[in-house]
Amino acid sequence: MSILHLFTFSWYSFFFFFSLNESSDVRQKFKNFTKEFREHERLGSPANGYQDARNFATQCLSGAGPMILPKHAHWRIYMVLADLSKRENSLGK
Repeated sequence: MSILHLFTFSWYSFFFFFSLNESSDVRQKFKNFTKEFREHERLGSPANGYQDARNFATQCLSGAGPMILPKHAHWRIYMVLADLSKRENSLGK
């Protein structure tokens, strides 16, 4: 078994464990956040770097945004931001 396989498995286990411990209210809030984030992302473009979506997510993290998720769910927002950054890097290639 490769190290990458072990890392992927451990990351999946981590994600699965924390998603089981979240309430349905938190899952619904995150689902709404994801829909709104994708809408902001759709309105952006590769040329301007999807700054509107990034601003929306950082506002939600700071508690000043239109949606407030509990602090124990902020890791999910960070994962969405990391995915956006990863896709931005591959858009230029």
